[in-house]
Amino acid sequence: MDALDFAARQDFVTAASRVIEHAHAQIEVDCSAITIVDDQTVGMLVWLTRNARRRSLPVVLEGASPRLLDALDRAGVTDRFAAGS
Repeated sequence: MDALDFAARQDFVTAASRVIEHAHAQIEVDCSAITIVDDQTVGMLVWLTRNARRRSLPVVLEGASPRLLDALDRAGVTDRFAAGS
């Protein structure tokens, strides 16, 4: 199973919180390894943008697949992310 379990999601939240706390510029998220695009994945990315916005930090998704971008578009949250390279 490639989906993140509860513990892995908690680890992501903990690590992302530390990154946001210490970041001074945009936050870049390497999405190239995301193979499962589900509501929980979209939710984690939205959570990340919400918390980064509190510090006025843009979030850039690097290597996001068309499938992930489509899921974000369907959820109506594409505008929360800055353009990546």
